[in-house]
Amino acid sequence: MPVLEEFDCIDLLAEVAEGRRSGSLAVAEGSSWGLHSISTIAEVTADGTRITGRKDAVLAGSQVDSFAVVARDRTSGQLGVYLVERSAATVIPTGVLEPTLGLADVVFDAAPAVVIAAADVEEALERVLQQATTAMTLHIVGACRRVFELTLDYAKIRVQYDRVIGSFQALKHRFADMYLMVEKANALGYFAAVAIAEDDPRRAEASHMAKATAGECQRLLVEDGLQLHGGIGYTWENDLHFWLKRAKAGELLCGSSLHHRSQLAAALGLISEVNV
Repeated sequence: MPVLEEFDCIDLLAEVAEGRRSGSLAVAEGSSWGLHSISTIAEVTADGTRITGRKDAVLAGSQVDSFAVVARDRTSGQLGVYLVERSAATVIPTGVLEPTLGLADVVFDAAPAVVIAAADVEEALERVLQQATTAMTLHIVGACRRVFELTLDYAKIRVQYDRVIGSFQALKHRFADMYLMVEKANALGYFAAVAIAEDDPRRAEASHMAKATAGECQRLLVEDGLQLHGGIGYTWENDLHFWLKRAKAGELLCGSSLHHRSQLAAALGLISEVNV
């Protein structure tokens, strides 16, 4: 869990490494991805710190035993990160198109929490979100690459007018476009990963560019992958739907393409306000 590394939680990292604990970062509220929209509240009471709020589409939320929750201190308004056990929260698995992600909405109602970090954490949290965004970018790229491979293999065996359809020039151009888009998204994903690893000042812009491009990639690959498969691509028996669902779900997690394009435009001074 990058959030535990960022805040030097050695004991918790040891538990994760030894298989005694699993966890997920709980950030998103509604469709928003970012720290500006956090409304979950952390409050210090006589019984300790308590968390109240709701987190949506928590990755592996239905599978883990604890959550690193980003919440806002009721008194100071500052952001912090708090460890909440699954047993203290209400976990609502979501019926999404990609069940292997284990997505869940998680509700906290005065849930007891342990403070991971509660002061001057915004810069560190931004780095954590950049890592999550970049990881999801490469997750999408991997799914898109598999869609490309499956579609190319099918085009080599599907015969129409006594010729394999992959031999038609019009389809060759479409495959070239698909390949270039996958490689472009992959390159930007790796650039973002390197920028984060080296603490490059361009890391925020790089992660925004990577995720926005991955969204464009999945749109092209989903459309062309389905169309070039023909009717068989819509069947449950064909493996294509596994990868299409993974790519589509990834576009909606860690901020949509629209969100990241807007954030990038704001960072470059092209717009003054971001509303997504």
